[in-house]
Amino acid sequence: MLQREHYKNVIAEAASVSGRVLFIQDGSELIYNNLKWTDLGPTADSNGNGIMFHSCLAVKFHGDQPEIIGLTGQKAWIREHKEEGSDRKILVNNQKQGLKKYIRGLPSMGTTNYSLRARKGPAREIALNISWAEVDVLPPEAQKEKNPVRGCYVRAWSEEDPNLEWILFTRSQITSLEEALEIVTIYKHRWLIEEYHKCLKTGCQIEEVQLKTSDRLLTLFGMLGLLPHSFSSLSISLESILMNPQRNT
Repeated sequence: MLQREHYKNVIAEAASVSGRVLFIQDGSELIYNNLKWTDLGPTADSNGNGIMFHSCLAVKFHGDQPEIIGLTGQKAWIREHKEEGSDRKILVNNQKQGLKKYIRGLPSMGTTNYSLRARKGPAREIALNISWAEVDVLPPEAQKEKNPVRGCYVRAWSEEDPNLEWILFTRSQITSLEEALEIVTIYKHRWLIEEYHKCLKTGCQIEEVQLKTSDRLLTLFGMLGLLPHSFSSLSISLESILMNPQRNT
């Protein structure tokens, strides 16, 4: 794998850090609706034709300032069919509940201020309501032989902005507003993985290439996954690699 040695070095550096290290991960997709070949797969877009992928970044901190160490894992795949979403089931006091319905039914247990970044103009402060509950998360029906997982869900939402809602799961025990706010504070660093994916798509323009097979796209993705901030300055030739593709992610 092109990325394997990088993962090893990043994990070693993360293990040497004396302070907090976050492993921030998220999924995304590469969409090629303008291309005509058929060996790609469906995406979240109803008309999507592309590649699904998932990335994990290790991030250390200098005070409150984050510094990305690097990737600790990245996987890309062709989805065979569009998966139908379903509401996760949980157990609360031995009663089966729908996750979102139950969590959204909890009253606010406290509030915190949140600075909402704006694309244009200054950021504005809004109030976030906070609630939490300890539950047992049931496995999917296809894996119902597995045991439930005990943990806490923390919900943060805004009455001022109905689109702002976070439902977060943690294995840490939550018994106070302070502990719930710690989980919310950690989640606020999610923007780092979103910016990384933006660099990969917009900066490296991987969705604009004209490669003709999924193997070649996956090979290119395996390289660019490590280089979203510096690809424009590369002087190496990709031709020999792309003409002998292997799945490197």
